[in-house]
Amino acid sequence: MYSYSEKSQEFTTQCLQPAVREYVTKSLGHDIVEKLSGDKGSRFRTRSSLQFSILEHLLSEDRFEKFLRYISSYENFVKEWILGQIVEHFARGDSSIADMEETLMKLITRRIKVVVESMQRKAAGKGEEDVNIRTFIQDMCSNLSSTGSRM
Repeated sequence: MYSYSEKSQEFTTQCLQPAVREYVTKSLGHDIVEKLSGDKGSRFRTRSSLQFSILEHLLSEDRFEKFLRYISSYENFVKEWILGQIVEHFARGDSSIADMEETLMKLITRRIKVVVESMQRKAAGKGEEDVNIRTFIQDMCSNLSSTGSRM
């Protein structure tokens, strides 16, 4: 039989870590767009404004090789162009992606602690010393998902 320590370790590695990683990744993407939008206007806000910015860039460069790459491999060209914009922005900026990731990690960690403490108080109030692991996981998921995708 598993001990509580083993169960909690398993829950952390198989459930909590992947969920936190997904939250940080999704939120980081949103935050990067917000940072870029603040610096470059609404260039990244809509698909049409992004396409306009890319075409404007191609016209200003006036290099056949870039037009050819744009036409022959649109998706790769756009990904490379966006990556270039991100690198350019954060290379000269006052914030870094690592800073944004750290902020998100602090936010989600604080929220998880609040949820766990709340659940501990709830269990103690009922006089339950042993908390059913299934109930714990369901309550954890319910409490964290009720905060929405952006904590």
